[in-house]
Amino acid sequence: MSWRRRAPRGGFSSALAGTLAAVGLGAVVALAVSSRRRELAIRAALGANRARLGAVMLREGLELVAVGVAFGLLGALALGRAVSHVLVGVGPHDPIALGAAACLEVALATLATWIPARRAAEVDPIEALRAE
Repeated sequence: MSWRRRAPRGGFSSALAGTLAAVGLGAVVALAVSSRRRELAIRAALGANRARLGAVMLREGLELVAVGVAFGLLGALALGRAVSHVLVGVGPHDPIALGAAACLEVALATLATWIPARRAAEVDPIEALRAE
């Protein structure tokens, strides 16, 4: 029986971090939808179709994603050398790993943004205006 040291695996913690980031973004967009419910109802009453209402909220969520990914990549590049001793099998500035992580986070964030944006598109103008 060989007692050799195994390389640490960060798959679970990275998946958890990505999921928490996507859920947090979804919560921020859901809050924006609920706080702008009256505005969305007025837009719908004036003739905006559901696709347009959903696209407005989706675009705003994806703008947050773009800023977050840009800051995340800058932070990863800046702190890459500091954590290089924990990285196994990948360099601190590996473009494939950084690109894959950014693409995965954008995909998760798009899904997390799409759900509240779809809810915004289904707002009934009469119900929303009557509630205020």
